[in-house]
Amino acid sequence: MIPSPWILFPQPNPQADVRLFCFSHAGAGASIFRPWAALTASTAKSTDTDIEATEIAIEVCAVQRPGRENRLSETPYRNVTALVHQMHPQLLPYLDRPFVCFGHSVGALICFEWVRHLQQQLGPLPLALFVSSRQAPQIPVALPWTHTLSRNDLLSELRSYGGTPEAVLKSRDFMDLYLPILRADLAIHEAYAYSPAEPLPIPISAFGGLQDSKVSKASLEAWTQQTTQDFRLRLFPGGHLFIKDSAAGILQAIAQDISLAQVAQS
Repeated sequence: MIPSPWILFPQPNPQADVRLFCFSHAGAGASIFRPWAALTASTAKSTDTDIEATEIAIEVCAVQRPGRENRLSETPYRNVTALVHQMHPQLLPYLDRPFVCFGHSVGALICFEWVRHLQQQLGPLPLALFVSSRQAPQIPVALPWTHTLSRNDLLSELRSYGGTPEAVLKSRDFMDLYLPILRADLAIHEAYAYSPAEPLPIPISAFGGLQDSKVSKASLEAWTQQTTQDFRLRLFPGGHLFIKDSAAGILQAIAQDISLAQVAQS
């Protein structure tokens, strides 16, 4: 298979049982999921008390959107529909084994729309969808929008999210490169227009940060309206970017829910 700029495999595993497609949050690239590949070996085990504990080999497959890291010279997308239509044929060759999708913040919206596109195209669907730190798609983002803020106000907003070192925020050269990418991703998130459709016939699990001031528990619970199957909500310590310190717990939950989905399909 010819390598695609859309895909990063931190640790390729041809013998994996399940491929985990990962979609990053606003401004981030695929490299944030590199540590996940090392963690799957120790966390990818079902521990649900209702089913027999089984090892699940998970291959992390991080999706690299244009405009960041090794695709820095490309223009980032500002519209999720255009992004999904361009991305879809690039990911299709990698649906040759059972797979699941995980997206954080705007990444959750992108992978949700991609799964809906797969459903419309009668393509293979993931075993489950995992969404993190993003309100359900039917809930619009309240005004004022962040992607239209002035530079100084946008930097202040970044500080409120946490996770970005102050030295980075004060680096003009870095911010000159970073802020256009961030604005494009935030435009996808904030200007998204939800189109009602049939709920997905796959389980959805939502993750959130207990101290996240941006995304409420109720708005995460509303994802249950997007599935005809099981819905689960798990909350972790931390704010909007809680995944930085909770990767092991998230992967454990993903492995558990993969096992439950496999049992439901058998």
